[in-house]
Amino acid sequence: MRTLIASLLCAAFAAAAPVPKELKKDDLARLEGEWQTVRAEFNGRDSNKGFLVFTRDTVNWKASREVQDVIWKLTVDASKSPKEFAIVHNGGRSTYMGLYKLDGDKLTLAYRLNAKPDGFTSEGGTFLDEAVRVVGKGK
Repeated sequence: MRTLIASLLCAAFAAAAPVPKELKKDDLARLEGEWQTVRAEFNGRDSNKGFLVFTRDTVNWKASREVQDVIWKLTVDASKSPKEFAIVHNGGRSTYMGLYKLDGDKLTLAYRLNAKPDGFTSEGGTFLDEAVRVVGKGK
């Protein structure tokens, strides 16, 4: 009986242990910062690589670090599986819908104009980008 009670107490204390700080961050916070694309495809072919700069609610795709391109409004839905995002520009005239995966300092995006892609592939008018966090930038 004592062994059972001790086991239950240990389980209760383990369950009440604080969640590590990294796990508390939401995906928007984890995305913040600068990312460099290391692989970019469109319709199964190589595409332009560049830099993605995320803030809490925007993303800026740049061909190089020095160029300031168009800022897009960003929303994410981490409750979906796979996780989803949308970027909107020009008051909603241009909307890309997509899927994303975050694995530490690696980010994978699949997105299409006005339609959510079926998966993480670059076929059928889908862009596929793999990016790594630029060291010393972001969270």
